[in-house]
Amino acid sequence: YLVRTILVHADHMVSGNLSDGKRFSAYPVPNMPEGWDAKRYGTSKEIALGITGSSGIKNHVINAPAGFGKTSIAYLTALMSSNRTVIACPTKFIADGLYDSLNELENLFGTRVGIELVYGGKRQKASCEDSMCKISVGTIDTFVGTFVKGKNMGNAIEGSDICAYDILSSNVVFDEYHELLDNNALFALFVNILSARTVFVKDAKTVLMSATPVNLRSVAPVRDGENTQYYPSRNEAYPAQHDKEYTLCMVDSVPENLPDDTFAIFNTVKEAQKHMANGNTICHHAKFTKEDRARNEMNLFRHHGKHGSVPVSVSASPIMQASVDVSADTLYESTAWFTNTVQRIGRCNRWGRDEKAAIKLYFSTDATENMTRFKEKSA
Repeated sequence: YLVRTILVHADHMVSGNLSDGKRFSAYPVPNMPEGWDAKRYGTSKEIALGITGSSGIKNHVINAPAGFGKTSIAYLTALMSSNRTVIACPTKFIADGLYDSLNELENLFGTRVGIELVYGGKRQKASCEDSMCKISVGTIDTFVGTFVKGKNMGNAIEGSDICAYDILSSNVVFDEYHELLDNNALFALFVNILSARTVFVKDAKTVLMSATPVNLRSVAPVRDGENTQYYPSRNEAYPAQHDKEYTLCMVDSVPENLPDDTFAIFNTVKEAQKHMANGNTICHHAKFTKEDRARNEMNLFRHHGKHGSVPVSVSASPIMQASVDVSADTLYESTAWFTNTVQRIGRCNRWGRDEKAAIKLYFSTDATENMTRFKEKSA
């Protein structure tokens, strides 16, 4: 049903039924914000220019570590394009974090293109007053839901002007796309959207971003042909933006009382709460109320954000592993699967401020079959 619906809407689009009112102004390359790292800005600008200036290349795959500047690449690509940019995330939490990061970039660059956060069938919040924002951030099922529900022009998402055609006519960024490959339902949505865009879309770009290198052999639209550009190349990933040293070791347990400037990321909320009870300063997980989580995140960024001060100890659930721009110089990681470990390492010495940082892996009591298998391979 999904494939048929996409094809029907795509046929309407190429038959001329798509409104031309969704074109936006393309901005010139902005100057580097004060205090930014020149290398990081230069790399982000170069990749964004490569995406927007490419001719005949529809798909762009970026494999780069956490803290590399992938959010900056997405923002600069949207800024310099005349198309709307839809950023499709695998979860609401990732969408929430990405929306906040994009708004920070909008303030740093001094541009006002309009950013909205959409999921649950409605706009949650926006940086623009009207219903038309150039950047729409949300979950992949929210955008595809406009097809499944048969919604056409306008009113597809309450409070937004997103319509069924936008997943085909806009630039689309799949953030943390590796998570879409591990979920059968999301994988089906992902591949069908890519297939439809490869066939029907002319000038809009598709960007796949992840800190976790994955095998895309099962994704035909980006596997075959000359329509795909890999950054830096098909078989490589970018290194970290800094050259500081990490020490990596296996430990038997996490200290009950974590020292300051230390993160402990667990696989369950229960374990994170248990360590919070031992006296650690901040506990970060997804089961807080919306208001409490917002207050908690402000506290987290105040201590461990890019401009934070007086680092403390933090126990957290897996929500810390993606789209949270914070850092500590020591990380305890409850190993579950290598994709999670790669993401979580991105919260340790994220900006290269410390000459040495420590990553300590351990296998907790919430072990799963995957963790056992990973431990055997690690040995």
